[in-house]
This record gives sequence, structure tokens and C-alpha cells, in this order.
Amino acid sequence: MKNISLIFALLVLYSLLFACANNSPPAERPPSTESSKGQSQLAPEIVSSEWQGEWEKLISAARKERSLSIYTSIGSNGRQAITDGFQKKYNISVEYTAGRGNDLAEKIIREDKAGLHMADIYHSGTTTMFASLKPSGVLEPIEPMLILPEVLDTKVYWDGKLPWRDESKLTAAILAYPAPSLFINTNLVKQEEITSYQDLLNPKWKGKIVMLDPIRGGSGQKWVHVIGPKIMGWDFLRELLKQDLMIHVDQPIMAQWLAQGKYAISIGVASEHILPMIEAGAPIRMVRPKEGAYLTSGSFALAVARKSPHPNATRLFINWALSKEGQTAYSAEVRQHGVRVDVPASLLLPEFTRQPGEKHIISDDEEYDLTRKKNEDLVKKIFEPYW
Repeated sequence: MKNISLIFALLVLYSLLFACANNSPPAERPPSTESSKGQSQLAPEIVSSEWQGEWEKLISAARKERSLSIYTSIGSNGRQAITDGFQKKYNISVEYTAGRGNDLAEKIIREDKAGLHMADIYHSGTTTMFASLKPSGVLEPIEPMLILPEVLDTKVYWDGKLPWRDESKLTAAILAYPAPSLFINTNLVKQEEITSYQDLLNPKWKGKIVMLDPIRGGSGQKWVHVIGPKIMGWDFLRELLKQDLMIHVDQPIMAQWLAQGKYAISIGVASEHILPMIEAGAPIRMVRPKEGAYLTSGSFALAVARKSPHPNATRLFINWALSKEGQTAYSAEVRQHGVRVDVPASLLLPEFTRQPGEKHIISDDEEYDLTRKKNEDLVKKIFEPYW
């Protein structure tokens, strides 16, 4: 009987304790780090504090290095955009080694073999990166260097992707503007007469088209290797040759011929030779055929040299160049579209802006480079009658 009474008393006590527990407020739980899909997802304030702390440490370390070494084929105006924006903000001296892209690449490779790591960044066109620097193993992946959320946000880029130009993510484009490859003399050609590449085959233009040599590297070669396989087909180029083209290698002279009306249309002449004449009042206008525009970064692509002497300043620069501030600085100087979509359009020349609804083809990635090499013999065969 005593045992039964004891058990009964214990049951009553347990019931009372259970009731009290249910009536008490629940204990606070830490925020869940798991999303509804079971993926790790830190709270925004935690993510923010993490990148900000890393960013502040990077700025401090970069300032201690005090300088940044850039090997570049960019002209003085483009270099000024980099210096004014980056150097003034972070008080880091930007030192340039300027020259032709191929020569600078060979210099980096020689220095690397000798154990002399002098360059932080190679800032030029992508062709040499794919042809020389990448095969030589002297480049570092860029993706691990990115910190800023605005740089990692794919929504700010024109094609919704980070601007890599190769699968290994060793090269990044800074600009992505329509290549200015087709110009007309407006005294000889009405704008509505050339709205398609097909219009170039009009007998009216026979003997009136000057074209940059498509065999040598440069904008003439790029035009042929994009128009042929990606836009109009190789037969179009064969037909174009029946127009008695003047194929030349001297771009300043070709630009003068166009301005003077010696030729009505130019193909492949780079904008740097045409724009000064337009600004001086020459009757020249760029044409954007309806079949689409191919985008290029020109000399504005980046690669990071292996064992760079200023790794923190290098990382800081990469993030700055892809940020809205950096992209705005570039575009304000060269007036061409960067890879981001949030740069003020008022800074750009209409000729170098991506138009809504226009077809765009990337012409400076590794895929293009491989296609170009594959088709080199075909292009030489097509243009053989001119040599």
C-alpha cells in the first residue's frame, strides 16, 4: 500500500512539472543557417560583416605594398582612367610597362622562367593571353580574388554572367562594346543603303570598298573570322571578294581614304583611326547591320601574373575594375560600354553601346580563338587571289 501511494504521488508531481513546462515561453533559437532547399544560407548581416572585414583587411594590406605593376598595350588615355580612379582612391601607385601585347607577354614568360616576377597584371587583348600566357602556365585564376558583392552579382553584367573569357577563369573582360568594323562616307553612301551585310554585295559598291588585311592579326582578321562562321557564312565572303576590294594594311591611310571619298566603305579599320576624323568633321558614320554586332573588349581585358609581387594590390585592383565605380571610370575615359549594365549611358558614344534587341556575339573569348585557329587555312584559301 505504501508503494502504491508513493507511485501515485510521483505521477502527480510529474504531471504538475509537465504542465508548467508547457505554459512557459519557448527558449529563443539561433537563426537557422539552412534554407528551405537545404542549402547553407547565412543571414545577410553575417554575410555583410564577413566581406566587409575581408575587404578592409585587403585595403590595409594593399596600401602597405604601396604600388601595382601593370604590363599593358593600352594607350595613354586608357591608362589615365586607371590611374585617376584607382590610385587616388587607395593611394597606391600604378606603374606601367607599356608595349605591344606580344612583346609584353614574352617578357612576362622570360621573367617567370628566370624567377623574376615583376608584373602583377597583364592588361591587354585576349588573343595573346590564349596564345602565349595561358599555355605557358604563368597566370593565376581570378575568381578566388573577387570579394565585393556587387562584383559577384551576375545580374549587373550584360549577359547575366561573370565576364570570364576562358573556362579556367584566367582572363576577365573589362569592356564589351560593339566592334566598330564597318564605316561609310556619308557623301557617297546613304545610311539606309547599308542596313545588312548583304548590302555590301550590291554592284554599286564594286571597287569602292577598302578592307583591312584579314590574314594578319587585328580587327580585319577578327571581322572575317566572326562574319564567316558565326553571322553570314563563308560563301558571303567569297561573294564579297567579287567586289574588287582594296585590301590594305595601313589603317591611318585607309581612314584618310574613307574621309576623302576615295572609298565609300571601310571594313576592319579600328575606331582609334576613324573617330578623330569624325570629331574633326569628316563625313564618316558607323554602320550596325541588322544581322547583329560582335562584342569585343579591345585591349581592355585582365589577367594576373603568377607570383605577382603585389598580390594584395592586385586583388584590390581586380575588384575595383569590375565594380560600378571602376567601370564608370573606364567608360568615362574611353566612352565605350563596359561589361556591366549600370554605368550611366550619358558617358558613352552611341556607336559603342549595346542596343536593346540587338544580337550580340562575343568575339574575344577562348572559343573564338580556337575557331579562328581552326579556320585560318580556309581564310587564307578564300583570300589567296589577293596575294
